[in-house]
Amino acid sequence: MQVDLYFRQLSISLSQRTLFLICAGNELFFVALYLMKWVHTPIGLGVYSTYPLSLTDITYPQAMAIISFPICFTKNIINLVQLWKASKILVGVDLAERAIAREANLKARKT
Repeated sequence: MQVDLYFRQLSISLSQRTLFLICAGNELFFVALYLMKWVHTPIGLGVYSTYPLSLTDITYPQAMAIISFPICFTKNIINLVQLWKASKILVGVDLAERAIAREANLKARKT
């Protein structure tokens, strides 16, 4: 069946270590967002920075959020793809069940 093939491909493509790192990075992003409300002490990287952007005002939670944002974004894209595929599978199953019920209803009317 199509559902089993999809989940088999998903389990092969995402190993346990990769899945752990993606989930941990996602959670780290949201923890960093929470900590940004409470922690306002800057790291003080501005002295060592050679970039035109001044990093004097960046805090540890902001740095964690900047680093973990690509992981969070990737996980949300994967979630959207999984949602789309699952909805397509559910529509297919629903259409098949309706067709079977329709045929059973037609047979019941003929007899």
